[in-house]
Amino acid sequence: GAPHARGDARALPAALADDEAAVAAGAAAARAEPTTPRLAGNLEQMRAIKEQQDEMLNKKFDKDLKDNWGLDTLVSVGESWLPAMMEQEARGQATDVPVLKLFEFLVASICLFMIDGEAYTEARELDLFKFSAPPGVRHRTWWTVAANAPGVDDTVEPEQERALAILVHIIGMHLGAAWKSLQLSVLTIWNVCARNAHMERHIIGAGTCARLLDIMNRAAWPPSLRDIAGGCLEFIVERHSNLAHFPAVSLPPEIAWPFQKAPSTGLVPSVAGYINLINSRLPLLEYRGAHGLARACFQAPYGCPDERGHLKEAKAVLAVLGGIDALVGLLKRVNRRYQDIVFGRKGSTTRHFGVEMTDDQRDIAHFEKDMSSLEAQEDIYFVTFAALLNVSVLKTVQPMLAKKGLGVLLGTNTMLYGHLMGGPAFVVPAMPETQKLLHLCSSIVQNLAQHPQNRTRMYKAELRGTAALDRLIEDATEVEANMELLALQTMLPPIASLGSPGRGTAGGAGGAAARRAARVDHVFGQAVPSGRARRTADRARRAASGAAAAA
Repeated sequence: GAPHARGDARALPAALADDEAAVAAGAAAARAEPTTPRLAGNLEQMRAIKEQQDEMLNKKFDKDLKDNWGLDTLVSVGESWLPAMMEQEARGQATDVPVLKLFEFLVASICLFMIDGEAYTEARELDLFKFSAPPGVRHRTWWTVAANAPGVDDTVEPEQERALAILVHIIGMHLGAAWKSLQLSVLTIWNVCARNAHMERHIIGAGTCARLLDIMNRAAWPPSLRDIAGGCLEFIVERHSNLAHFPAVSLPPEIAWPFQKAPSTGLVPSVAGYINLINSRLPLLEYRGAHGLARACFQAPYGCPDERGHLKEAKAVLAVLGGIDALVGLLKRVNRRYQDIVFGRKGSTTRHFGVEMTDDQRDIAHFEKDMSSLEAQEDIYFVTFAALLNVSVLKTVQPMLAKKGLGVLLGTNTMLYGHLMGGPAFVVPAMPETQKLLHLCSSIVQNLAQHPQNRTRMYKAELRGTAALDRLIEDATEVEANMELLALQTMLPPIASLGSPGRGTAGGAGGAAARRAARVDHVFGQAVPSGRARRTADRARRAASGAAAAA
């Protein structure tokens, strides 16, 4: 199905034959003459001529290969086999596996041709300042000068436009067996958009945003594909003009919107998609969703006319769509995973398919990033804290965040501080990033403390913390005293109890009670007796005192 090559490909064999004949004639002439210093020089000259001819042949061959197997040929082959691919999509099942493998190869080849080493640097608007003064003013000051960026040529070469059309068709498929082709297509689109602003505008106008949203929100796709789709979408929303190409999705009528103006186009579907990734409970997708929310609430897209208003809308959309609940729930899950690692407990953050994985599941897991390490949990911590810190600046969100997440934030802050100080229960030492995480967590708490409605809640939390600290000090003193009583009891002979028969000796009861009292809990790396242990410690103390008096 490939078209004829541009140029005369028949001239290549003839040129090769002529060059080989010339080289053979030169070699025969060299063998016929005797070996002399002059002949040695001729041989060197012949070798140089042969090297030049070889280089010329390589150039000719490369040019002919480019004409025959370039992007134009790949696109033509893809266009000729695309109907067979769409036929399997319509049936909903893979009936022609060779066609699927062919498109995996074609998309990978198109990716190599579309992504070159040189990236186009887009000229953007800059803030220019001028040190001057208006007429009649003595002192000069800095003035802002408005400067518009030069216009961008949106023309795309025909071969590239056809290649992009194939990629857009592929990412709109729902055939499960074609997920590798979709993943390669999304990866190619992401790289092309990041390297060339012309192609970015062309791809966005072809309906790419809706297809990426569908991939990101579809639970049937592998996590690696959903992760790449979320990352590509995260790059696209950083340009304000791209938001107009998102599907028009409005807030449900039962949700109370705090502003008179409706949210900007593109905010609701993108933020909802990131929240959906967080609620998937897969660490790879949790990281991508928290990262997207952190970026959306940190900086307005390029070219946004009202940056401050856009950031307020993004934070408000996050709050009304359940983003606070999703981030607080994610923080709880990361706390458990983090504690499993630093306390040396058995735990795993990887995805389990069952006792034995199938070939497809094993192939899918091969493309996933390992998220079971301590470094991966710290990465999720960082993006989660960044999203909560950015949204905690908004006054209207601070009471809701304090109500749902203040206790979790304070507990996380205490745990990170205990790990940083090197508590005895931590078997894994703290990493340098732990201090940064502790600073982010405490900054969120400080933002929540600034709202007047959170003062009572903060005061109650402070009282609970003070009471817990007092109990910790008292329990540590009681544990030390109980250990001394236990040592004294071992030196005394057993005395029969004066109570009812069958209850055992006082020494035996006191020893068993003391052994039960020795059981303690570990909270954030500190030894804290449990409530039952404290009660048994009191009974042990009374029993030991009675035994000493009887002796």
